[in-house]
Amino acid sequence: MKALIAAIAFLTRIPIASRIELAVEDVKRSMLFFPLVGALIGLTGFAAYYLLIKILPHNVALVLVLALLALMTGALHLDGLADTFDGFGGGRTKADVLRIMRDHQIGSYGALALIFVVLAKYAALVNMNAAQIGIYLIIAPSLGRWSAVLLAYFLPYARQEGMASAFVKQVRWVELLGATAFALTICMYLAGTRGAICLAVVAALTTITGLYFHRRIGGVTGDTIGSNVELSEVMVLLSGLILK
Repeated sequence: MKALIAAIAFLTRIPIASRIELAVEDVKRSMLFFPLVGALIGLTGFAAYYLLIKILPHNVALVLVLALLALMTGALHLDGLADTFDGFGGGRTKADVLRIMRDHQIGSYGALALIFVVLAKYAALVNMNAAQIGIYLIIAPSLGRWSAVLLAYFLPYARQEGMASAFVKQVRWVELLGATAFALTICMYLAGTRGAICLAVVAALTTITGLYFHRRIGGVTGDTIGSNVELSEVMVLLSGLILK
């Protein structure tokens, strides 16, 4: 239970752990529940959409849902997306990339990445019907968080220290298999074969980005993991649009 609470506390702004003492082991085990927490985030988004669509046009409701999801997660992974694109776009050496990613200011690469990712999510969702939105609003954040588990398990941490160091390479095969089981179950239950295809797409994307991160900076950071979460969500939504 503490591991689940740790996952919710890390991935959302829900003040669930304010009165609970969490150990380092709880944080390590929390990645088991990342896909489940992602699904809960998506379910919250769909619940909001279901209510908003009764009083607002379809496209306006989706804009508000995307804003709600960003607020609910503290824009954690969107921030990582911007930092990653700024770092890899502007840095030539590993030291340059890591230094730029630590800069809190957003550059042109990061700004464009944020714009394109949010627009891609909106464009995919606005062309889905309510049933599809319900399915892919849940699957996308679930598989996005699952991709974080993959990167944390298979790649080393590229910095000497940082917030994500508590997760990267601390994940055991038990957490990896458990997270994969959660992700696959959610996908298969909601979308059947289409869900399995989405999982395969995210696995392929994560393999490509992981190899790139390893070649450029020797591993991953919290920012690169966050960027992969966002890119995975986009790929799932686009896949759902194609598979409909």
